[in-house]
Amino acid sequence: MRKIIFGKQVFFIVEHKFELLVSGATDLYADGNRETDDLVINIVSQLKDRPIQTSNPKIYKKVENGFIANFGETRICYIKSPGRPVYIEVEYRRRRNGVRATIKMARSMEFGTEIDRFVQVLHELVLLPATYFFDDLAPLHAASFSINQRGVVFTGTGGVGKSSALLVASERNDISFLSDDMALVRQGRVYGNMAWPKIYGYNCSGSEIRKLIFKDRGTFDRLHFYLKNRIDPSSVRRKIRPDDLFCSVCADGVELNKVILVFRMARKGMSVESISKENFVEASIAIMSAEYQVFHKFVEWEEYNCTLLGQKPVLSMTEIKINWRMVLNSINDCDFWVLNVPMEIEHEEYRTEIRKILRG
Repeated sequence: MRKIIFGKQVFFIVEHKFELLVSGATDLYADGNRETDDLVINIVSQLKDRPIQTSNPKIYKKVENGFIANFGETRICYIKSPGRPVYIEVEYRRRRNGVRATIKMARSMEFGTEIDRFVQVLHELVLLPATYFFDDLAPLHAASFSINQRGVVFTGTGGVGKSSALLVASERNDISFLSDDMALVRQGRVYGNMAWPKIYGYNCSGSEIRKLIFKDRGTFDRLHFYLKNRIDPSSVRRKIRPDDLFCSVCADGVELNKVILVFRMARKGMSVESISKENFVEASIAIMSAEYQVFHKFVEWEEYNCTLLGQKPVLSMTEIKINWRMVLNSINDCDFWVLNVPMEIEHEEYRTEIRKILRG
């Protein structure tokens, strides 16, 4: 199976028992028919045995032309061999059933299904890290959507209101989904990231959102959400397919037209002011560097281990940031804004102001 994801052709090699998961997680991306692949992803029950050169720390292992990262329940091998497509091998284990598994689900923010879990692993630990191997792609920690084939990005640190802005956008039939948490930019175009949006308890102020997130979910799932939401709406969330949330999605991406950096500060009332492209670029790189430590620490360990081995690392945070800076600085015909938001603003007031911004 081949798909076009973030403008790259991805070839999936999948064990039979994982085929439905991969199909369900990638069906919103266009099929690929190019002559060459940019990325090969192999989904397996167990990683292939490879000679280990070093292991510092234990959850990182250096192998020829790459490294293995242990994320706990999932191990992933990232390989970049000269003259060949990027190769990523994913050791995926289905969640176990039983009392312990049920208790773990009850304690978690999500009463997640198997497809929920697989979609997150594929996008956050496989597809997003894969972009680090290409010098023409840069990620933005952003919710994004398309209005009249023009990309609008709401970026910022975690918890500032990006997803809330996305949910306001979903109220309109003329807006198409691009991304919930991470957007990819290439040659001035923002590509769709079909990872499923995360809906928190505080996002469910309307009955329509509740209906959507509870679609096809069982009684215990609903009870889990209800009880946690009453205690703390920020402690519970559910994932939802983008095409259930929006009337349309745009995986192929659109030209980037407007960037809004959401910034919480001590003030009264919201305001919008312009920001230079240079400041946007540096702010975006700082945000990504801090928000994606789950993968960045493995890149830094790759650099450390290769330094002592006298080898060139397959990835370097210094080179990655240079590439990001080049890609983001090449954005043209785009407006850059800062949305200053009071730190203690009421959620519904924030949503009302976002509606006004989108109308403008």
